[in-house]
Amino acid sequence: MALLSLLFLLLAIFLGFVRKMNTGLLCIAFALVLGRMSGVSDAVIMKGFNSSLFIMLLGVTYLFSMAQINGSLDLLAQKVIALAGSRVYLIPVIIYVFSIVLAALGPGSVPTMAIMMVFSMSLAAEMKISPVLLSTLTVLGSCAGGLSPLAATGIIGANLCAEFGLTGIENDFLLNGVFSFTVYAVLVYVWLGGVNELELASSITTISHVAAISPLSTGGALALAAYASAANANQKQQQNLFMKMFGVSALGVSVLCVFSYFGMFHWLL
Repeated sequence: MALLSLLFLLLAIFLGFVRKMNTGLLCIAFALVLGRMSGVSDAVIMKGFNSSLFIMLLGVTYLFSMAQINGSLDLLAQKVIALAGSRVYLIPVIIYVFSIVLAALGPGSVPTMAIMMVFSMSLAAEMKISPVLLSTLTVLGSCAGGLSPLAATGIIGANLCAEFGLTGIENDFLLNGVFSFTVYAVLVYVWLGGVNELELASSITTISHVAAISPLSTGGALALAAYASAANANQKQQQNLFMKMFGVSALGVSVLCVFSYFGMFHWLL
């Protein structure tokens, strides 16, 4: 029966592609047929249909379909890309980040790919950017954002885990996915020439060293511990020093991020 179930699933997918039939409705029909063959009543089979999940997916998909049809999403994408201005090297980064955000808001992976892919390929042709780079980052960003608890993949994943008693994983599920996809996206970005390697190394190294001033890092923690020991500082004094060191670190990181955004390391090359 397990093998027959798999064959019915493959048949539903095949008919969906070849005959343009609704794969979901075919799967429901095949499920009823398999139930009859196994001696399971139709009522029991239909109880397995998750109506709350269906309504949630239907509502989110309907909302963003309207936003896509009336041009709101396309206009938003164009406005976001305009932020890069003449800084062409930022276009792949913006494409990736915006794909994540857009997919996470509800459309999910596939609709976001459909929205962003045409736009990113137009940018690739117009601005002489690698189409492989932009297409890859569009797909990776869409897939990462699709793990959001508001998107189809994230909703399905969370519901399936909840059935096994694993709850409260929505945020971790999303963050793990975004982190994994981002690591690969950075490698693709560097490999396909999205940024000068020296520029990227300079940005990362400089900003990370400034972040080391924070007491949450090794260098900052050593400084805080050494001062507290030498000055015999009480808890209030230590907290005050902690906040000041953290503020200096945060300010430095923010300033260097702004400089990097406006191409400081790019100008110096």
